[in-house]
Amino acid sequence: MYSNTVRIVLISIAALVAIFFGTVGLWLQMGAAIAFIVLMGLGYFLNGAVYLAFRKLGKNDFDRAEELLKMTKHPKYLGRTQKAYYWFITGCIEANKENLQPAANAFETALRSGLRTENDKAIAMLNLASIFYSLGQTEKAAKYLEATKQLKYSQGLQSEVDHISNLLANG
Repeated sequence: MYSNTVRIVLISIAALVAIFFGTVGLWLQMGAAIAFIVLMGLGYFLNGAVYLAFRKLGKNDFDRAEELLKMTKHPKYLGRTQKAYYWFITGCIEANKENLQPAANAFETALRSGLRTENDKAIAMLNLASIFYSLGQTEKAAKYLEATKQLKYSQGLQSEVDHISNLLANG
């Protein structure tokens, strides 16, 4: 949940505190400071800056979301949910840039990785339906649209579901 800069600052402060506690013989406090350092390091590998990027994506700040996502240097080490959202955000960024095939690959990876909510799954599938329609792969588009309709999604997505349904029907 922290950016890399904040993590580095916090780890540096904790290291100084651990050194201080070690020099004055406060071993329990030194151990707590070292545990904090370890937890911050684990947080980097398990969470990255995915949550921060997701929040920026929610505000349609694609450039900042991409910057934050790039702070996650090793996405393969992310926790299961964080990995799913890493790929979900990547798909949104690529779709925004109109890089359709990389966006489709990212959304499909996000779906396989396990998005948490049905609404997020619906967003990914709806994006895939739109992408595959744009690529002329109407059978795949229809498959993802039908899968989207089976999910519980927010009312705000209904107009896009209807739009893609009309595109496929008029084909």
